[in-house]
Parts: sequence; structure tokens; C-alpha cells
Amino acid sequence: MKWIIGNLSFKGPDKDNVVEIGYGILPDQEGKGYTTEAVQAMTQWAFGNEDVVFIEAETEPENRASQRILEKCGFVPDGEGQEGLCFVLD
Repeated sequence: MKWIIGNLSFKGPDKDNVVEIGYGILPDQEGKGYTTEAVQAMTQWAFGNEDVVFIEAETEPENRASQRILEKCGFVPDGEGQEGLCFVLD
């Protein structure tokens, strides 16, 4: 049996050696560390590709949980993007 608790993907095409990561998790699975673990694994995988120099993520300003996940994974704030606050990891 398969259980889907959330999603994680790279959004859009690679541009200037930058990819954007996007994720979400079901409310009843929040706070268990699954998203942090998944983001860490995906960023490690992405940096295994020599063409990836930066990974970015955007989050709504009021979404502190998502911002904490990004910070735990080493992302740092980098202004605002099209969808909200921008974070980058290099």
C-alpha cells in the first residue's frame, strides 16, 4: 500500500544554473520532520549535478513553518520573488 503525505519537486526549467524547489505536506503530517528530510535529500541530489549552482525557494511571508524548514536546510533569505519571500542555497 502506498501513502502520499506530501509532494516535493523542482519547479520550472533550469535557468542560469538555478533550480527552484517547491514542496507541501498534509496538515496531519506537519511537524514530524518529513519535509526537512525530503528537502535535504533533494538539495543534495541537485548539487550532484554539476550544472546546478544555486537552489531557490519562495514562501509566503506569513508561512513561518516553511521558512524554518528552509533555514534548517541551509537556505538564507534573499529578498522577494514573484511568489513571496525568496531563499537561496549555494
